[in-house]
Amino acid sequence: MIIKMIKLTLIVLLFSVQSFGQTNMKKENNKYYNLTSVSLLGGSALSGSFQIVNGYEFNKHWAAGLGIGVENFYGQNYFPLFIDSKYTLLDQPFSPFCSVNLGYDLPTENFERNKGGFMGTGRIGIQHQLGNHFGLITSAGYRYAYIKQNEWAWWGNNWVEEIREINRFEFRFGFIFR
Repeated sequence: MIIKMIKLTLIVLLFSVQSFGQTNMKKENNKYYNLTSVSLLGGSALSGSFQIVNGYEFNKHWAAGLGIGVENFYGQNYFPLFIDSKYTLLDQPFSPFCSVNLGYDLPTENFERNKGGFMGTGRIGIQHQLGNHFGLITSAGYRYAYIKQNEWAWWGNNWVEEIREINRFEFRFGFIFR
């Protein structure tokens, strides 16, 4: 299972590297960004998350992008596909921010049994720009997922749809490239 997770992570990383590519521009002209991060999801059970967001900065405060990732809930791997929105409070190299993402957790296996479901995250954090093209982020937030799975009910000899609502605290660390 760890080998599969590593392969999936490499595929996602290749996706993000192809879409990133501005190098010699001043900060004012950099509109596209890449945010690559890892997270520990805590609560009823511990799990990990890896996400990549490629986005566009509309101005010095608002940014939005599309994201993909790899994560695990209850022994099942998922690809979260989502829209990410971020508001940076200050126009300074060190600034607090808040962000929200909404999307869908796609299962990576057992498609006939595992249907995936809606996901969303709200977080607050600190962004520290170390140069024109590189920065660090740390954040804490709340993660929600609504996962549908079909389970075999031995008492009725049929499939029963099971809904799992996942409520987790999230602690995230990442790198932002412009």
